[in-house]
Amino acid sequence: MVSLPSISRIDCVAGVEGDFWRFTKASATYVFSKYFHQDNLEVRAWGNVLSGLGFWVGMAQEDVSKKKKLAYHDPNFPVVITVRAVK
Repeated sequence: MVSLPSISRIDCVAGVEGDFWRFTKASATYVFSKYFHQDNLEVRAWGNVLSGLGFWVGMAQEDVSKKKKLAYHDPNFPVVITVRAVK
């Protein structure tokens, strides 16, 4: 299990599958697939603009009036990338 920071907008030109200059779903998949078989690898992007902003300004979940908006995971604005890899 790995968690990677990724609080930045995905590059509009490269897109979700081509942004490799920092930790993104695409870059983590690329790196970990060199060492783990695809069937044993799960890479996910979590977060959205609201959760990223909340992180930067130090807000708690209780400070957000529309908690449903925190549950949405925007592939173009990930806050954290998680990797589950099994040997």
